Amino acid sequence: MNQYFFSFILFFLFSFNANTQTNCTINAGANATWCGSQGIHLDGHAAGVIQGKTLWKQISGPASTIQDAAALQTDVLPPLAAGVYVFELSVTCGQGIAVQQVTHIVGFVQRPDAGADISQPCYTGAIKLNPRNTAPSGYYSEWTLSQGKGL
Repeated sequence: MNQYFFSFILFFLFSFNANTQTNCTINAGANATWCGSQGIHLDGHAAGVIQGKTLWKQISGPASTIQDAAALQTDVLPPLAAGVYVFELSVTCGQGIAVQQVTHIVGFVQRPDAGADISQPCYTGAIKLNPRNTAPSGYYSEWTLSQGKGL
């Protein structure tokens, strides 16, 4: 009886161990920051015994469209709302499923508007700029003074 019990225990341990480990690896790429007009590039990689399809899915963030959710490298189509997006890449391995998440931040997109052109016949040391030309929080504005006919 002890022999059968010991065999059962060994069988159970080896079966459990084989089912809890994967024999492939997956990499969902690096976290990144994008502009909403760019879209997001999902850069996945897989190695080892791949027996099923790869699948990208969105875990959180504003609504988006993944161009080809079954491809390791694919794009999230623009335009995108500003926010934090979390995507998950999964693949079925010979043993188990490998999963990894990646975070992408999409920045606020504001169309620049410098206002109407300003012409001044002679530079006297001061030019009054349009007061509405303020940069969004976290950004800065830059103006260039050109001599003659412009830039």
